[in-house]
Amino acid sequence: MEIKVADKTIKYGLVADGTTTKTVYIFALPPGRYPIGFYARVKTAFAGTTALTVEVGVAGDTTRIVRKQVINRVGDLIPFFCASQFTDLQAKTTAQEDVIATFRGADLTLLSAGEIEFVAVYAE
Repeated sequence: MEIKVADKTIKYGLVADGTTTKTVYIFALPPGRYPIGFYARVKTAFAGTTALTVEVGVAGDTTRIVRKQVINRVGDLIPFFCASQFTDLQAKTTAQEDVIATFRGADLTLLSAGEIEFVAVYAE
């Protein structure tokens, strides 16, 4: 087994699109992996719109990894860990799972700053 890391940083420009909700692809987790952890950190506070939040999950379950949290300040987000999380995240042996972030705010076109980094650690 080998430990691997998938990471992606998303800046505010990718989220600003004229709606109140924007879903952004983060990365694909391969089939047959063993999840170790998931981390998210706001590196630059998001600014320009009110009530801006992010949640992280997969298609059909957008809060599986990180439940909705405000991202208007720098710091780590709290991942959603429960007894079934790693079982739920275990991909089918023949398919990968795409991890997505869903951003929600009053008017995303008004975003003027912000940067968030997502990191998944897994063994395969």
